[in-house]
Amino acid sequence: MSARISIDWRTKTQSTTLVNKLHRLLTELDREGSAMIEISDSKAKGMVRLVKVDEANNDDENGEKHIWARYKKGCKKGTETQQQKQYWATIIVVIRQMLSRLAYHAQENERKVGYELRRPGLTAERANKLLKDIAITIGVHPISLGVIPESQGEVSIPSGWKLAAMTISNVFEYSAREGGGTRVETLTERRQIPMPTISTTLRRAKGYRGPIVAVVVVEHRNIKQGLDRVAKGENCLRDIIFVMTAGYPDQATREFLVCLSRDETLKDVPFLFFADHDANGFEIYLTLKMGSKNMAWASQSQACGRLTYAGPTMGDIESSITRMAPEGTDPVATIRKFRKYASNSQSCRIFPKGLQVLRRIRADGLLQNEEKLALEVETMISTEYGAYGLAALTWAHRQFGVEQFFVHSISQLIAVPMTNSMPEIVTYSQQEAMDALSSVVTMENTPMAHVTPRQNALLNVAAIPDPPVISEEVDPSMMSGAIATVEEVRERLQAIKRARHIYRNII
Repeated sequence: MSARISIDWRTKTQSTTLVNKLHRLLTELDREGSAMIEISDSKAKGMVRLVKVDEANNDDENGEKHIWARYKKGCKKGTETQQQKQYWATIIVVIRQMLSRLAYHAQENERKVGYELRRPGLTAERANKLLKDIAITIGVHPISLGVIPESQGEVSIPSGWKLAAMTISNVFEYSAREGGGTRVETLTERRQIPMPTISTTLRRAKGYRGPIVAVVVVEHRNIKQGLDRVAKGENCLRDIIFVMTAGYPDQATREFLVCLSRDETLKDVPFLFFADHDANGFEIYLTLKMGSKNMAWASQSQACGRLTYAGPTMGDIESSITRMAPEGTDPVATIRKFRKYASNSQSCRIFPKGLQVLRRIRADGLLQNEEKLALEVETMISTEYGAYGLAALTWAHRQFGVEQFFVHSISQLIAVPMTNSMPEIVTYSQQEAMDALSSVVTMENTPMAHVTPRQNALLNVAAIPDPPVISEEVDPSMMSGAIATVEEVRERLQAIKRARHIYRNII
């Protein structure tokens, strides 16, 4: 069996060592038929495999967790096509430019590296791929060559806690001496995830005694914003660290989550994942938990095996529909109507690309220890519907009780009771009238007697006949006049119309 490649940029590599390795590779490339380049992506057959690991992500045949692993399989220089000759020539140019940068100990970020390497006619994406090939071939991480990835994720720290994150400010100084090029950032409240992170340390603020009860990872920032609206008075939403991936997780977000999972303060704390009920949401979860094929050589530092899929499942969504239905409505009939609507709705259908992702997830064996997710994937493949984007199903995540679902799920999973278990009843038109009326009037700071015809036209949406009532708490922020422009009012009212259309089709 070929040797496994596992590289962590925290293993320091001296600049002189990098220079020697690059010179050696450059010399080999000058010799016909003797050079070998490791390919960084996952296209080579047999190069990437799913392996069992222990709690520390080390190989263990008896382990219960899985991560993607990368094995040696390179591209040898020899008889080449014209395209392959161009690849080798470009590799040589890139190595020479890298040696030039290392000679000046210049710290480079990804954008500048991409700019420098476009001179021989490379795109930034292609340049990044070549840098990864070179780095893996000489046995170092791309960060060691000065390629610092950008971070899009965010972290929200509960009040009463502070998170100290040790990060790198200069990768070459970090490798050159102990503690060189590092800094400590204290994270409080909501912040962008720092990059690259060496370690994290949680500590309580002076006089605070509450424990961290959960780390909740969400795919969208607006899910966190929705929870913030109901957070006041909810005990189960306190003392929770929220990590927002902003879509597909970048390298910094994955490594930051792994650092959190290794923090002693969080050793007994559950790590929960909530996202859209679709192929992309499932893929994001599995990438965070098992790493990705394209970066399988870094899975040990990027796979958070403690992460658990918390929902929503198809059953969760259907039960939230029945909870929001008027009193006396037959729940079986309601679910039947919902399924009929979903199976015929373009917004809920799974298109060929989504089905391809689901089948690949199943074929790769990623669902071996994911019973809840396996059932969802099998159902979605067989029915070809069930792609429930939370933002598409709800207006600001309100009308179908999605926020209540999250609060209820978190409450059950962390064994902290909900404070507000019975929200009051409010009709659609009551909620819409309050929202539209308050927004338009506050926007112009105008008495109702002087509302303009244009504003009055915006308000006419509230005259649509009432659908059945729903169980929903009135949010005081809806009356606060937070909307300040006509464009935002128009966008909100369009969202109301979409929510009405969905609701009328299923209840």
